[in-house]
Order: sequence, then C-alpha cells, then structure tokens
Amino acid sequence: MGHSPPPPDAGPSTPEPTATDEQLAASGNLFAGFETELLANGLRVWYRHIPGAANTSIGLSVPFGWDIDPRGKEETAHFLEHMLFGDHRSLTELEIKEQVDSLGGSGNGYTSPNRTFYYVTLPAEFGLLGIEWLATIATTLRKR
Repeated sequence: MGHSPPPPDAGPSTPEPTATDEQLAASGNLFAGFETELLANGLRVWYRHIPGAANTSIGLSVPFGWDIDPRGKEETAHFLEHMLFGDHRSLTELEIKEQVDSLGGSGNGYTSPNRTFYYVTLPAEFGLLGIEWLATIATTLRKR
C-alpha cells in the first residue's frame, strides 16, 4: 500500500500533481484518487491518503436499507442502524458519541432505501479507534 521511495540515483523527486476534490468529483468516478484493498475476510476497503491531513474520516456502507423492511415492520433497518451504534462491549450509543466527541470528532449514520451508512471523523491520531468501532459493526452484521 502506498508508493515506494525513488531509487537513490533517481535525483530529486518532484511531487506528483494532485487533483482537487472538485476535479475528482467532476471526473464522474466517485473513487478517483482512492486505492482499493480486498481484505482476507472479503471486506473491500477504499482509502485515500492525504499527507499532513489533521483528520481522518472512515465510513462503512452496508448494502441493505429500508427497502427490504417487511410489510408491517417498517423502520426495521433504521432501528438496526441505531442498535449497531453501540460497540457491544457494554458501551451505549450515547457513550460512543461522547467518546468520539471528547476526542474532537463526530460520527453518525443514516438509512436510505438501499443502504445503511455509518461514518466517523476523528483527529488523525485517533483514526484506528474509528476503524475498530466500524469493524465491530461490520463483524456484528456478518454474524447475523
């Protein structure tokens, strides 16, 4: 993952040109500028390293939304979204929110017709905490 340094005899390196977020969005490719890894457990991870960035944002998209709620049990997917916000190690949704807030971050989720999305933004030094929290959600979903 990432770029190798230039060989010692390559002379001074010049930085690669980088596109702005607006240019990437205009390209029509939502994943332009991102790298992709397929983990051994089948989870596909997209990421974009931005050197010197103060914050890191991590998201988890689940390909199920309220369009599969059984008739008469509408809002089941939205309810599940909230249930999974806890970390299943005795912390509630509110306690998780307070922990993220205390680190200077924010997190949320939403349910749409065809997906449920969870995300967290934290100072870069706490990025691993966000990954671990979302991995707990993904692991819980996989068990169901």
